[in-house]
This record gives sequence, C-alpha cells and structure tokens, in this order.
Amino acid sequence: YRPEFWWFEIYECFRRFSFAGILVFFSPGSPPQLCVSLLFALISSLMYAYHQPFEKSEENSLAQISTVAIFLTLLAGILITLK
Repeated sequence: YRPEFWWFEIYECFRRFSFAGILVFFSPGSPPQLCVSLLFALISSLMYAYHQPFEKSEENSLAQISTVAIFLTLLAGILITLK
C-alpha cells in the first residue's frame, strides 16, 4: 500500500469479514443474501477504484478487475435465482 493508505488493510479485513461473517445470517443462496453481498461487492469495487491504494498501477488494476468479477458473479447469481 502507499503510505497514506495505511488504513486500507483494516478496510480489507472488514470487507472480508463482511463477506464471511455477516452474510451467514441470511439463508444460503437466498435473494436477500445475494443482494447484500452484491452491495458489499459494489462498495468494495468503488473503494478500490476511487482510492487506488497500491503503489503499482498494475496492482490497482488487478484489484479493480477482481472486485468487478466478484460483482458480476453475484449479479449472475441473482439473475439465475430470480428466473
């Protein structure tokens, strides 16, 4: 991380906790669980795109691509569930 983003690892731990810890309170695979996880993924994607916390631009690009991939996967899950 760039020095001014020393706090981003704390955010990353919270992001992981959100996906692993908070979503267990919803029924597995239910539309509410998918919608909340989609919201978490969108916030995560926006955080990485806005702040670009890594020193190398390649790392920032990889982080943004991976969060968008998570978002699109969850969006596909919602579309499949609601068919």
